[in-house]
Amino acid sequence: MRRIYRLPLVVILLLGGLFSTIVLFPMLTQKFRYTMIRVWSGWLVRVLGIRIVMTGQAHFASHQGPGMIAANHISWTDIFVINSLRPASFVAKSDVAAWPVVGTLVRRAGTLFLERGKRHAVHRAIDTIIGAVQGGRLVAVFPEGTTSDGQRLLPFHANLLEAAVRTPCPVLPFALKYTDERGAFSPLTDYTGTISFVQSMWWLTGARRILAHVKSLPAIPVALGSKRHDIAQQLRSAISEAQALPLEDNLPDIVRDLRAAQQ
Repeated sequence: MRRIYRLPLVVILLLGGLFSTIVLFPMLTQKFRYTMIRVWSGWLVRVLGIRIVMTGQAHFASHQGPGMIAANHISWTDIFVINSLRPASFVAKSDVAAWPVVGTLVRRAGTLFLERGKRHAVHRAIDTIIGAVQGGRLVAVFPEGTTSDGQRLLPFHANLLEAAVRTPCPVLPFALKYTDERGAFSPLTDYTGTISFVQSMWWLTGARRILAHVKSLPAIPVALGSKRHDIAQQLRSAISEAQALPLEDNLPDIVRDLRAAQQ
């Protein structure tokens, strides 16, 4: 029964979002674009039955202006949950651009795409992030490089954090977790392995209310000469502690970077 009204609303929102990004965005300033992204993302999250429970508002409000957000990655909904709170230009894998309708929408909304398996693409992405931050934008990255099952924290890749070092700019950690209304882990946001976008959308539109727990943590200051691997470790430790997420076995930094380049 939930899908009877949720799916049509999702379609209406997607079509409305496409119209806005194609027709209206070229005529608007970045400030108004971010306002539209925040409002639209909030509508989408609510239509999917997701209610956001945020803590750490003081840390969240203390930073205004350009910088980087770093969050753990559980589902494609993470982008819209964060955008409903603080709109940002996300760095996503290039295959997201091929998603029907959504790919076009997020690309026109300012998403930066990273080609997997191409080392030079990482350097190009770093330069793009630096340009975006220096242009006054907030850029969001998922240092895990892929989605987890939501019950653990994968190793963090430090590559894209090089942009924060070279700018330099602060990094704002966001810790995410999805539960049901009783506070128990919700598997309905799982987006790992062979789970498709369509399958994930089907689960979400049929689910009872899901709570998206978002903790905004103190910003990590970054200065010229900071080590990106140190920043990655600080981020991972802070997010793990904030949401009580156990760490998957750490990998040596050199192995982690090689795996990130191959993804």
